[in-house]
Amino acid sequence: MLKQFPETIHSYIFKKAIGKGGFSTVYLIESEEYHQQYVAKVTPIDDQPVKEGNVDPLDAEITALMSLSHQNIIRLYDHFTEGHNFFMILEYCQQGSLQDAVGEAGLSLPQFITYARQILSALAFVHSKNIAHRDIKPGNILLDNSGHIKLSDFGISLRNANNVVSTFSGSLLYEPPEIVLKKPHNPMQADIWSLGVLFAFLINGCTPWHCDSINTLKTRICTATYKLKTNTPPEIVDIITRMIVVDPNERPTAQELLNEKIFRKDSSDSIPSESEEIQDVLSPKARAMKQSIPRNKTSYNAMSKAIGIFKMNLAVGNNRLPRIKSRYHSELSDTFVNA
Repeated sequence: MLKQFPETIHSYIFKKAIGKGGFSTVYLIESEEYHQQYVAKVTPIDDQPVKEGNVDPLDAEITALMSLSHQNIIRLYDHFTEGHNFFMILEYCQQGSLQDAVGEAGLSLPQFITYARQILSALAFVHSKNIAHRDIKPGNILLDNSGHIKLSDFGISLRNANNVVSTFSGSLLYEPPEIVLKKPHNPMQADIWSLGVLFAFLINGCTPWHCDSINTLKTRICTATYKLKTNTPPEIVDIITRMIVVDPNERPTAQELLNEKIFRKDSSDSIPSESEEIQDVLSPKARAMKQSIPRNKTSYNAMSKAIGIFKMNLAVGNNRLPRIKSRYHSELSDTFVNA
């Protein structure tokens, strides 16, 4: 990884490292040509993890981002290989992640509704493309310069997600019972559970499990035993209760949740309509090639040069920055009620 700054690679000036997770490091960069800031997610190709269920993380993330054009999903602007590293140039989300943004008191009801609506809009769109995210958690939900939601990190996403799978993924705090118990499962239904736990986090200011051991956590997950603040509005309690349910078949879809009255848009919502097409993500050539992502370093390099992602993206792109912090509250508060 880079050790000296600034350093220029492929006309991008690498200014500093701003985050690290898994096998990748995230850098703040600037385009020499367009004088705009972005982030570069840099992954050593030789250090890639063992493929889970024949899903290569680089394949999964690039294929997903090239397939998804939505105002609440992070944008991919460019990608290439240099040496033994694979580079993805992504939006710069200056306001960080929901892990940063949510205080210990949780969100106000209007803020919760705004964020929840935008997350549901993104996830419903992802699922409509037959893709499951599989790692929904606060650190993977970013906020752009205007405070709009950006769903990110599709590294363990899965296409053809209507099929039952036996591979396991995600973060334990947000995993549903079927994954904790290592059962074959529908990954879209698993996404809904994870999102329900995320909604509880937004309301509570902490995850809803309130335990200090892994075994207790797993027991509470597998029995859907969780807590919400006593002042949580009944309509929000109802929605979360329907999402955090042990039987996956009883969970609503993202689109069904988005259709709930509380999430219907009003004139005060400044986010663009879901029906608006975002035109600046990929060239037609890249769209045509999205099914043929190769799986080795040599092919990645050839693919990066072959796929023509519009360089105009860099001229019109928004500034985004992922910044991940770890925070888990395990103290039981008397402001919570059993759900």
